[in-house]
Amino acid sequence: MKSILFLLCLVNALEVFAQQFLPFHKERPVYYQFTGDEVFYTQAAIFIDSFKLSGADTIFFYYPIIDYHDPYAVECAFLAHDTSFVGQHSLRTATGYDLFFTRNGDTLYFRNNADVNESWKMMDLGGDNMLEATVQSISITQVLGIDDSVKKIVLQAKDVNGNNITHLFNGKSFSIGKSSGLVSGYSFFHFPSEAIAFSLQGMDNPSSGLSTENLTPQNVFDFSVGDRFDYYVSTGFSFQSNQEIWKTYDIASKLISSGGDTITYHVDAKYHSKGYNLNGFYDTLYTGAFDWPFALSDFDFFYTKPFELDTFDYINNHHSLESAFYDASATVIFNHPDYAMPGDGDCLDILIDNNAPHETYGIGLGKVWSYSGNMGGPGYWYHEKLTYFNKSGGEWGDSINWIVLGIEQMPQQQIITLFPNPVYNELVISGDGLQAQSHFIVLDGLGNIMLTGQLNQDGNTTLKIDGLPSGIYVLQLRDYNRIINSKFIRQ
Repeated sequence: MKSILFLLCLVNALEVFAQQFLPFHKERPVYYQFTGDEVFYTQAAIFIDSFKLSGADTIFFYYPIIDYHDPYAVECAFLAHDTSFVGQHSLRTATGYDLFFTRNGDTLYFRNNADVNESWKMMDLGGDNMLEATVQSISITQVLGIDDSVKKIVLQAKDVNGNNITHLFNGKSFSIGKSSGLVSGYSFFHFPSEAIAFSLQGMDNPSSGLSTENLTPQNVFDFSVGDRFDYYVSTGFSFQSNQEIWKTYDIASKLISSGGDTITYHVDAKYHSKGYNLNGFYDTLYTGAFDWPFALSDFDFFYTKPFELDTFDYINNHHSLESAFYDASATVIFNHPDYAMPGDGDCLDILIDNNAPHETYGIGLGKVWSYSGNMGGPGYWYHEKLTYFNKSGGEWGDSINWIVLGIEQMPQQQIITLFPNPVYNELVISGDGLQAQSHFIVLDGLGNIMLTGQLNQDGNTTLKIDGLPSGIYVLQLRDYNRIINSKFIRQ
């Protein structure tokens, strides 16, 4: 008889356990997208910072996050909360409830083992009124492409006599997956005065949807010999200059430092640059090669929890996860560094004139998008984006057609002479058959324009280069309809 009773108790316990639909799992970070007309959060996550036992119950503590308030405002552009959208901490009881706490100190009750048609008091609304939760259904549903048993909980406000009363959350619902936790619902922190809806976008351990599991510097900057990347750059300063650049990088070789912290790629590069500055309009082509190093320790922010506030020396740094624009199934990391000053309450005042570059990184692609400065307005601005890649035969985007652009190397030894080379202070440019007053530019190894000028009438021009750092440079001359490139070394 004792054995039978023991088996019955075990079966009952398993049945109760089988009905457990936990809002979150402490070992599994999850990521959410927020929608609505009044959105504090665009994205947020549930990350367990730590937990501790309190008798038979467990207290969970969450990483603090940063909120968008008005990204275009000078004052209170961001909110630096010391809590996440599920509150600073929560309590999981031995009796089968998860308790969450709002910003007003109210308590939300989730009954984890409730079955279909079972109801309970989710929240005390005051004045003997309450918000009642009822399990409407439990069904197999696809969550991030994976089948999961999902419980739908519907809310209704009631008075002390059990009569329905008007409330913002009437008819609204939470969905909780047995494996995935919260699938959709509303921000606990702002409950019940604001209905800020969220939906599950990804999770780690195991990876599904948006995920950070492979977003490490080693994976992001893992290129192979033969890979090709094309970029488009737009940059300028107020109304004084405007430049467009199309560039191609072909990976020729790869070197990893002995300590493993630095990866250096040798790149064959092509550039097409056109625009205008105070000297007038220009249109240049360039070919060359350079080393492209990545110190992986410079990208430690990859290990910061998404949406976690990380402020140092007035630089507010946080990042979010997005679906990759080149592959909806891939995850990219969008890094948000801004110069910020503490404002009123938990506001951060952004210094518009000192915005740091905002950048997006993809696995195996490096930096795929960035902008800085005041885009489209006064002052400096810079925008760069990946437009094409070819990795191990896999292609995306539209490649630059360099044949159409007509980029080629001319037999320069018959046209232009640079002396002395290597050079310290003054470089003499001379040549036969060159057009007088032709424009020239000097490019560094990354294709940046360092100097500009015109040839003298007699065809011999002395160029002062004592202000250039030591290194290899390209003097590019546009003569008639030719692009003439010639290298020199500044010692």
